[in-house]
Amino acid sequence: MADLVLPNLLDEIICKIIALAGEESFLHRRYGLVHEPSVLKTCNVSPIPNFFNIEIGIYDKFCDFFLKCVNAGNINAVYLEGLHLASVFGFDDAIDALKQNVPTHRMSTLGVGIFNVCLGNDINASKVFQEFGVNHESLMSDELFDMADVLELRLTKFRVLNLNTYCPTFKFLYDDVIKSPKCNYDNTHDFEGSCKYCMLFWICTNVCRML
Repeated sequence: MADLVLPNLLDEIICKIIALAGEESFLHRRYGLVHEPSVLKTCNVSPIPNFFNIEIGIYDKFCDFFLKCVNAGNINAVYLEGLHLASVFGFDDAIDALKQNVPTHRMSTLGVGIFNVCLGNDINASKVFQEFGVNHESLMSDELFDMADVLELRLTKFRVLNLNTYCPTFKFLYDDVIKSPKCNYDNTHDFEGSCKYCMLFWICTNVCRML
């Protein structure tokens, strides 16, 4: 199909329209201007996970456009690709992809911290979680729990198999800043993570079980 043309508008204006088009912006990939670097870097790719299992997961029609966004440094695209890599190749590849978003993007920063715990890289995990605490949310906040729910939901989009592959390497933090909470296995809590002191531990544990 030949590139579609929007008449009587400057290219720069069309680029801004596409980049700001919200949920539908990635669906305009057939317009030649959608492949401009400024658009690829800023366009909203949030709806793409809804198509991942059908399109991206089998490298079909959205894949090329999505990977162009990743290569252009689109923050949300990099984040989603990091989760995709975690589900397919493992946490090492995910961290390599996501580190360019750390510490500015809070979901990527949280993910890198958790993945390092799963790999047993507790020193790296501590550094990342400290950056998260400084730049985003307290490690004992309700917001952290909500973010973890979003992260786990995103991972399920990639059909993770709950293999608990990283159980042997899992190593939670114990240093001067972040300590493994004594209440980890306290049965007085109604559900895992309900205590603010052990919430981060259970978040890391739950993600570790997924892969």
